[in-house]
Amino acid sequence: MNVIMILCDQMRPFELGCYGHPVVQTPNIDRLAQDGVRFELACTTNPLCTPARSSLLSGQYARTCTGMLECWFEPDAERIHFPNATLPEILRDNGYETALIGKWHMQPYPKLVGFDHSVYPKVNHLNVDQDYFDADRNHFIAKGFVPEFELDQLNQYLDKPHEKPFFLYYNISLPHMPYFDVPDRFRFRYGREDVRLRENTMIDGRICRNERWFHIYIHDYLYYMNLKEGLTLPNNFDLVDLTAQYYGLISCVDWQIGRILEMLRQKGLEEDTLVIFSSDHGDSLGSHDCYNKHVVYDEAVRIPLIFRLPGKLQKGVRKDTVASLADIAPTILSLAGVPTPGFMHGKDLSGLLRDQEFRMENNDAIFENANGEIAVRTPHRMYSILTSTQDGTPKRKLENDAFRYYDMDNDPYQENNLAKTGGLDEEADALRQRLLEWDETTPWLAGSLGGSCGLGKAQRDWFKK
Repeated sequence: MNVIMILCDQMRPFELGCYGHPVVQTPNIDRLAQDGVRFELACTTNPLCTPARSSLLSGQYARTCTGMLECWFEPDAERIHFPNATLPEILRDNGYETALIGKWHMQPYPKLVGFDHSVYPKVNHLNVDQDYFDADRNHFIAKGFVPEFELDQLNQYLDKPHEKPFFLYYNISLPHMPYFDVPDRFRFRYGREDVRLRENTMIDGRICRNERWFHIYIHDYLYYMNLKEGLTLPNNFDLVDLTAQYYGLISCVDWQIGRILEMLRQKGLEEDTLVIFSSDHGDSLGSHDCYNKHVVYDEAVRIPLIFRLPGKLQKGVRKDTVASLADIAPTILSLAGVPTPGFMHGKDLSGLLRDQEFRMENNDAIFENANGEIAVRTPHRMYSILTSTQDGTPKRKLENDAFRYYDMDNDPYQENNLAKTGGLDEEADALRQRLLEWDETTPWLAGSLGGSCGLGKAQRDWFKK
């Protein structure tokens, strides 16, 4: 079979029709879910781009495959991360062609971790006239709306004669900011009257607001890198307006999914191609007065996850299983008939894809962030501990072994921390032990805690080029 892994950026599942949103129109993603297997509860391994994407391609947690929980800048020619074979390398060794189209934002160059063909943008997000590189680091500018360019690249790749099955890793940059350069037909598709704010976006009866973050969502690098003067917001712009635009960008992602599915149908590839759709992480979007990602709340860690392979999977919704971004690599390998190496941390979900009655031994997902919080999510609870770095080394020390604990059934918006209100119970004790054992036995890749998301004079100068 062929494999197309579609990963969008910063999409939480709550605004998709197949996940229950009453307003946002996502007919193509909904159709993909209807024809495949949808996981109701899936989580990232880290609510930040580079570590999350590293987990997907390695099947490992970021601390092990990269030794860092922050974002990397532009890729390098030296492979200091990924000591073990990645998913594309393993597939290539087992007879697959491999290709990357779209966002990369990892270390090192794609060719060094298994991609024969690649076309990917510079780290800074732009949706019009963006800088791109190919597999040999040749630089060019894609004029116009870049999703159109990437879809054209994908179409050209699918049109090529393929003597082998292919693994195509297609990365959609939306609905990540910026919003300013997305065509109006998407950006302003929804109005204020369409918005359904989440209940935890209120503080003392007022809707959360943050002018700085509103600017970042609209202008992204142009704003916080001080690359353009005079950036403004519309009068009285608030979280409702911002959320309406987020809805529009999700519909833009859905339009891209529709184009991809139609290509597969027209080229006769639909029946023989496993299509997986997910996101690297979610988006806080004002919940708990937080913005962007990087926090351990459902809004930032929950992701959509859908598998489709016509005639081979038992279609339906898996409601009682917690899946993880780290599970995707071992699951792809299993479905492709390739043994999963022992160094991968993720679970093989293929049994669940073939049989709704299949049950996983460890029905949870573990994730952590650079602030030192490590959490475990089960179908009904979320428990976290807090750690901190020591002596500037990757190894961390425990600061609080009962940092946060939520009853997700009765408190889905995580507004009552039972660790603070005396609600710890036997299940909390078991989850605490699960995390402490995981922290002790999941190693750090030594010597690589560095990396940033583009801060500092050298990076600013690079962007100005």
